[in-house]
Amino acid sequence: MTTSRRAALRRPTARQAGAGTLVVLALALGQWIDARLPETASASRPYEVPVAVGGTAELRTGDLEVLGVAGAPSVVVDGTTRVSPGLFTFVELAWTPRGRSSSLTYAELRDGEGRVLPIAGGRNVLSCPGGVTGLPGRCTVVVEAAPDTLGRVDRRRTGPARQQLGLPGRHRPRHRHLDDRRVGRAHRAGAPPLRRTVRGRGRSPGMSRRREGQPSWWVRNRTALLVLPVAVVLALAASSSRLHDYWWRLDFRDAAVAADGTARLVDRLDDGFVDIPIEASYRLVGVTRASAEDLGGDVLPSRLTAWRVTLEVEADPDVPLKGCHVALVDVDGSVYSAEDAQGVGRDNWHFPVCVPADAPGPEVVPFSTEAPQRPAGTPPRPRTYEVTTLVVTPADATPATVRVWYFLPKYAELEV
Repeated sequence: MTTSRRAALRRPTARQAGAGTLVVLALALGQWIDARLPETASASRPYEVPVAVGGTAELRTGDLEVLGVAGAPSVVVDGTTRVSPGLFTFVELAWTPRGRSSSLTYAELRDGEGRVLPIAGGRNVLSCPGGVTGLPGRCTVVVEAAPDTLGRVDRRRTGPARQQLGLPGRHRPRHRHLDDRRVGRAHRAGAPPLRRTVRGRGRSPGMSRRREGQPSWWVRNRTALLVLPVAVVLALAASSSRLHDYWWRLDFRDAAVAADGTARLVDRLDDGFVDIPIEASYRLVGVTRASAEDLGGDVLPSRLTAWRVTLEVEADPDVPLKGCHVALVDVDGSVYSAEDAQGVGRDNWHFPVCVPADAPGPEVVPFSTEAPQRPAGTPPRPRTYEVTTLVVTPADATPATVRVWYFLPKYAELEV
């Protein structure tokens, strides 16, 4: 057997054998994790928090209390009696928004065999109007099902959720040292002699030193190290649109802070048909408690307080300003929007106001490329005017700032 053939059949060194072992272990670990990951259908389901009747589930955007569950062959919904050949399941809930106003948007009934009945229209009902932040609101769920499908009722809050995977143990590579005989067999003819090692747990000083004339690990991998930051940036850029759509633009990010009491809000209305600039200046005239006359005769519960938020607006009369949002922010950072009071009163005082009722100015025609036009019979909107919006908060809330916005993340902030 020639020397070259013997060299081709030589035993791998300890470093080569260790690298190969780690690659095999990594592949095996990847297969083990993949076999235990949930399938697509279960991995994409909302995060579930079990709760019994009388208990409270702390969810991402609020607290959900289950007040009661009952069943009957008939039920009255919106004044209409509905009779079922099976059974109606009635669930009464209390939803308390946290941080910002929110409501329940999804419910389903799940039987003991895992079958699911989504509550989406028809004879099934999910009624849960948005409530005031920090105060519980009553919600009801009515679902019709055959008697043999009755099991536990599952309520789930829409929104992203994550579940951490726990891996048992850690894979720790073991260092294996060669004795003098293995070093002798691995030695090539003509190669510089290797330092001898001894058996034991310590690492030989010679194994940590590179051979004379051999480039270091940093030199051998310099190309990959230079490309690695670029690859990371490209990977983040590939998913940046989801970051913008599902996180950045859904919260207050870009504030127009008031200077000398006036905040200039600049935004754009782009609905796919028209692209129109929105620009106006806002100054806070005052925040005072609302009177019974302001509420149109409605009497609020003792735990609620209504506030008059009066703004002075200055804008070009040809700029459409209808469709704004007005909110109060208390000293704890909770946001109370004017729309949160829907269902509290009987009148329409709970809608935000940013234009005069008798001179609203130009309005955008939905799903049309036509230019905004003033409603027929209305005069031009003044350049400067005052408007008042009513906002409901808990009785113990202390207003700190007023926010005005059209499309998040841009908004104007005015100190009270």
